[in-house]
Amino acid sequence: MEGNAVSAIEWLRDLPAWGIYAFTALSCFIENVFPPWPGDTFNVFTGFLAANGIADIRLMFLAAMAGNMAAAYVKYYLGIYIIEWARGWEQGLKRPAFLKRWLAQLTDPKTLNKTHKWFDRWGFLFVTVS
Repeated sequence: MEGNAVSAIEWLRDLPAWGIYAFTALSCFIENVFPPWPGDTFNVFTGFLAANGIADIRLMFLAAMAGNMAAAYVKYYLGIYIIEWARGWEQGLKRPAFLKRWLAQLTDPKTLNKTHKWFDRWGFLFVTVS
């Protein structure tokens, strides 16, 4: 295992600057979609590379932000799709009753409206801070 980590770090170190930025963006995207991915570990190392002049720290920050925002948008639109799918499934479902109730609660327009109002008020700040 240790040998694999060392070779991954060496591989990352040997990338051209644009490759480091691309890897940073991709790593941040993957971490948001698949949390077990060690994105923070890679971010620390790419920050180290930037601090040592191998890459520009400002571009590194933009790459990380771009990867995170792209993942946020993918998850947002996937969430819309899932809610619409659950709404259709709930309307056609007869049994089991607990599942029908759960889906009805999940897709209730009042609950979704409250969520939208919360995000309208705090969404950008919340996404940016998180």
